[in-house]
Parts: sequence; structure tokens; C-alpha cells
Amino acid sequence: MAEAEIIFDPENKIDQSHGYFMFVASIAVFSVLNVVITFIGPPAVVQEESWRWNNLLISWIHGAIVGTWDILCLVLYPEMFDDLLHHINYFTYLMVAFSTGYFVYDFLDLLIKRQLFSCWEVTLHHIAVTSMFWYNFHCRMCIGYNVVALMAEINSFFLHSRKLLHMLKFEFTNNFYRAVCYVNLLTFSSSVAGGRCVEYHME
Repeated sequence: MAEAEIIFDPENKIDQSHGYFMFVASIAVFSVLNVVITFIGPPAVVQEESWRWNNLLISWIHGAIVGTWDILCLVLYPEMFDDLLHHINYFTYLMVAFSTGYFVYDFLDLLIKRQLFSCWEVTLHHIAVTSMFWYNFHCRMCIGYNVVALMAEINSFFLHSRKLLHMLKFEFTNNFYRAVCYVNLLTFSSSVAGGRCVEYHME
């Protein structure tokens, strides 16, 4: 690990312990949030899917926090795109650690609720993303790439909004539901375009 740190960023001033504090705090916050949401209980129309409601709602909250945080990263630090490999500051670094904590929390929630195999695609996603994000925030490298990858959480917020509205029995013809669907498609297209811009920037 030390060798990787020297190769990628010899003048890195970021204290790794702050990343681990955020990582653990994130797991704790989402765990407490799960307890609170479970205590409140789901709406009457989704009583039979209470676990799915809780899981989607917490994922929606994560998308709202990280989606907003990610937009701020892109607006406040556009110079990040000049060097996605070596870029790092506490604002972007801690966001990656925070998201890593969420993905670990969600994996544990799937494990505890015995949903690992029924939600196998989510399980595989979390294993892949967590291992990459953890390695990067541990070694304090490729943070810029992680920020770009987390642009997907902007779309995730609207994707989960659509799913939650569907569970609440909103009709497809409802104007609010349709507006959320349109924004969901728009943010998905923007995320894809953003990824292509990064690829072009790397060439």
C-alpha cells in the first residue's frame, strides 16, 4: 500500500484516518436511519413489502446526499478533470469514503435480511464498487475517477423516486410521476454523456 501511495501521489497531505472515520460513521448513520424508518413503519399500501420500502428509501436518501455532494464537487473543483488520477482534497475524498460506507451498510442489510441471492445483481454491484472505492480511498488515489463514477447517484435518486412512487400506487398517467420518469431518463443520459467525456479527456 505504501508503495502505491508513493507512486500515485508523493505529496499527498490527506490524513487517511479521516477517511476511515467517515467510512465507519457512514455505516453507523445508515444503520441508525434503518432503525428509525423501521420503527416508523412503511405506508399502509406497502405493508407487504416493508423491507423493500426501507431499503429503497435509504438508498434514495443516499442518492440525495451523494448526488448533491457530487454536483458540488464538479462545480467547486472543475480542475479535477485536469488530473483525475492525482486529484484529491478532503471534500471529494470524504465523499468517496461516505459512499463506501453506505455500500458496506447495504451489503450487510442484504446479508441480515437474507436477500443476498435474491438480489444477486445488487450484491455483485456492491462487492465490485466497495472493493474499488475502499482501495482508492485507502491509498488516496483515483479520487477524481470515483467522483465521476458517483455521478450515477444523481440518476439513482430519480430512479428510486420513481420506484417509491410506484410502490405508493401512483398512476402512470400522474403528472408528477411522469415528470420524475422524464428527469430519470434525462439524468441517465447525462451520466452516460459524462462518462464519455471522461473517456475523451483520457485519450
